[in-house]
Order: sequence, then C-alpha cells, then structure tokens
Amino acid sequence: MNLRSQIGVWIVILFIEFLYFYALIHEPHVSEEVIFMVSLIAATLVVGGMAVLKSKEV
Repeated sequence: MNLRSQIGVWIVILFIEFLYFYALIHEPHVSEEVIFMVSLIAATLVVGGMAVLKSKEV
C-alpha cells in the first residue's frame, strides 16, 4: 500500500473515532468511556504518525 492510501485510511479511522467521541460527550456517560476514547485517539495518532514516518524512510 502506498503512502497516500495509508494516510487516507489513517484519516478515516481518526474521523470515525472523533465522531464517536463527539457523540459520546453530548449524552450521559461515565468517565471511563471518555478516558478510553481519549486513549484510543492518542494511540491512533501515534501509530499512524509512526507509520507515516517509517514509510518516508523507505
């Protein structure tokens, strides 16, 4: 898979996570759900960023 499609998949996944997080904060929830979503978004950012950086090296 080339770099363009990798970035596209990464952006789609982040968009879906942000939509879910947006819906979550606008309805009753527990703090564990918010912590989980923030952790998931942070992990996705780190993993996606590392994948982009590694693909630029090649």
